[in-house]
Amino acid sequence: MGPSDWISTGFALVAMLVSGVTVFYTRVQVRHAEEQVEQARRELNFAVHDSAFNLMLRMDELFLEHPMLRPHFYQDVAPPTPAADPELHHRAFAMAEFCLDVLECVWERQDKYSDVDREAWREWIHDVFAGSPVLRSLYGERQAWFPVLTSLRESRVCTAASGHSFFTDPAAPATPAGSAVPAATAAAEAAAAELAPV
Repeated sequence: MGPSDWISTGFALVAMLVSGVTVFYTRVQVRHAEEQVEQARRELNFAVHDSAFNLMLRMDELFLEHPMLRPHFYQDVAPPTPAADPELHHRAFAMAEFCLDVLECVWERQDKYSDVDREAWREWIHDVFAGSPVLRSLYGERQAWFPVLTSLRESRVCTAASGHSFFTDPAAPATPAGSAVPAATAAAEAAAAELAPV
């Protein structure tokens, strides 16, 4: 073996060593990149949850600021007609629009939730609809504005014992504004008329 063979062998060994170091360094970089992607995914999921909770808390704040709205969203009480109480009527419909926007936004991110969280958010949405004729009425009027909620409704998935008929019964109407809410408010107007001084 001559000197040129030793030099060639030396260069080959150095090249192998450099290749080995490069492979090792590349693997370290790939592992680091995977960790960064996982961290970014966790941060995104946290941001999604945080945003959903903040929206829900904003709804709660509005109910604290305007407690007279709560029965119209949690106790299945229809709002008064514009003639009986214009401020409460319009405030209830404004709150219904805000709630529908929140529910749409919360459910639009459902693919980022864990299975347990997805089920909890879905049932919360069902409960809000079940307790609010004004929400169902506005949804019925403006269903096209809320494609994510419409998709949820069309899925007919519900794990609550009550079944939430609005979401599980295909025959359940969306309660357009011209039907159930005005009928309920007509009854409220009649009751108010009886109490009015003669």
